[in-house]
Amino acid sequence: MSGENRDQSADQEALKLSAFVRSAQKGETSALGGIIDITQRRLFKFAFMLCSNTQTAEDLCQDTYLKAFSSLSTLADPNKAMAWLYRILKNLAIDRFRLSSTKNETATENLDLFTDASGADKETLLYVRE
Repeated sequence: MSGENRDQSADQEALKLSAFVRSAQKGETSALGGIIDITQRRLFKFAFMLCSNTQTAEDLCQDTYLKAFSSLSTLADPNKAMAWLYRILKNLAIDRFRLSSTKNETATENLDLFTDASGADKETLLYVRE
């Protein structure tokens, strides 16, 4: 596909997405499937780029659609729907990684407390835990 054809295809896709978003904002639930069809490939690629895990990327995409569809009325410019979805996905990924990081820190802190109280070897406990 030549560059010009690719640009035209992307423009047509953006117009379709805007139309589906406008329809969904008016309450047409069938338009939600159209939004997913147009965006799912690109959103998944972006999610996978962020986390390098298929299951996590799929979860992030699903959470993105849930959040986006529940707040679709807040999107002022349907022409910016793709950027809006990317932003939602990115923020959800950041939240997930923060939570994951906090859980890991808490688990390590708990392990430190247990090690101190039991006198057990920390490396042995880490090996058993994994």
